[in-house]
Amino acid sequence: MHARSVSAVGIAIAIIAGTVGLAVSPADQSDAPRSSDASARPLMLDINEGELRTRRLHTDSSSPASSQFILKVSPKNNGSEHLVAGTEVLAPGATLPKHRHLVQDEILLIEGGTAHVWLGDQERDLHSGGLVFIPANTWISGKNVGTTPIELTFVFSAPGFEETMRCNSVPAGETPTPITPEQQKECAHLGHAESAGSATAAQPPISADEVTLRHRVHADGRVTIFLLDIPPGQATVLHRHDHDMLSVFVNGGRTRASFNGAAPVEDSFTPGDVRFRSAGFTHSTENIGAERFLCVIFEFVDSQGARASATRPASHICNPDNRTACVDERPLFCTSRFCVDDLVMAPGAVRPAGGVTNDRILVAVSGYTFSQEIPGTAATVHTRKSGEIERLAGGPARRWTNTGDPAHLVVVTFR
Repeated sequence: MHARSVSAVGIAIAIIAGTVGLAVSPADQSDAPRSSDASARPLMLDINEGELRTRRLHTDSSSPASSQFILKVSPKNNGSEHLVAGTEVLAPGATLPKHRHLVQDEILLIEGGTAHVWLGDQERDLHSGGLVFIPANTWISGKNVGTTPIELTFVFSAPGFEETMRCNSVPAGETPTPITPEQQKECAHLGHAESAGSATAAQPPISADEVTLRHRVHADGRVTIFLLDIPPGQATVLHRHDHDMLSVFVNGGRTRASFNGAAPVEDSFTPGDVRFRSAGFTHSTENIGAERFLCVIFEFVDSQGARASATRPASHICNPDNRTACVDERPLFCTSRFCVDDLVMAPGAVRPAGGVTNDRILVAVSGYTFSQEIPGTAATVHTRKSGEIERLAGGPARRWTNTGDPAHLVVVTFR
């Protein structure tokens, strides 16, 4: 038997044996009635033995965690009435979409590779030999972030989800038939399961303040700022925005979003893209890209007025003694209350001091380190990592010198 499978099966046997031991003590076994599982057939299966099935082809852009899996223990496989078990292999980069089981507890045994796992409100990397216990009604998703495949063993505390898996697949050797998102939901219902997409569609919108994937990083009397962090395959709950919103997309990516009940629309972003929406809309956003989706969100206390094109021209300024140490500043747009500029500074580039400045908030698209000089005061060093923000109070003219790597910022200046 394959070495990794020996380890996984050994752990599973120990868990199951321990559970049975807790249920019936040795002193009670002589008088205990025989379990209804007495007709279940004992099994010893090698790594490739069992019910091999091929997953059906999704008609949308989503992808299953793997193309095939093996069911080994279930009512149909060997008469088991209390447990379901099987295996599948997750290739490097493969994602386990966010879902939950409404009735069954589940155990995942990880052999080989490195899995990044999101479980309820927990998140961490697990390596070969790792274990995940998933109580019923707990959201779970994961991704193989290593360079080698993960051999995954799954064990359910009760039958049911194997019927979802059969519904989503065909026996090995048959041609996989397409499956629509609606059919995927019907299959999930068979096994008492729910995906993140179907869950958000079924719930009334919550307040944007209740979205758990948003983390507040700044608040004052003018604006509250959040970092939205959506792992691959996960989605925000359907929520409403009661304030004008400015979004700065930190690392780009691909999303599928539904606005105001309309059909979902796919979108793509590049680092530093900026969008503005007035208050009064509902939406949910799913990350369909391969990496974490990071976005800095400004929610304004008061109405900011309509978006208008910027009137200032773009500028390109290089140091007199170094024509590669340049600053590129591109005005994006304004409202009646703020303006947004895209700023790129090469290493060593100097952004000359202008006139008196208003309050500003800098969003680090890339990380940055620059020295700020105000006439009559000592220079100060400002450093932020990608996705972080910095508030600069208005005041005298300031000169910035990039003392680090190439820097990309979005600058929000209040009017």
